Amino acid sequence: VRALEDIGLGLDRLAETGFQIVITDVRLRYRRAVTASDHVVVESRVAATGRASSVWAQRVTVDDAACVEGERKGGITDRTGRPTRPPAGFFDQLAPLVAADWS
Repeated sequence: VRALEDIGLGLDRLAETGFQIVITDVRLRYRRAVTASDHVVVESRVAATGRASSVWAQRVTVDDAACVEGERKGGITDRTGRPTRPPAGFFDQLAPLVAADWS
């Protein structure tokens, strides 16, 4: 959510224009345990975009070791929840967050 806000695509702003992002699929892979005392880093990037959807990859690391890796697919809907194409320029604004890998 913060990454979207940073590029001017906050969820509240989208809602004001009649659009919302809905999560349609989530996949997680647990690699190692995380404890309450661990300092975690959460990374997020856009892995792929389609006509009306995007796939976001995320990972949680501790000391540069991957603990959780995941992907979530989201789509754009109108206020009623009906799938629709995103507002004009949406994917152009999203472009700075698109990355093929974690490097």
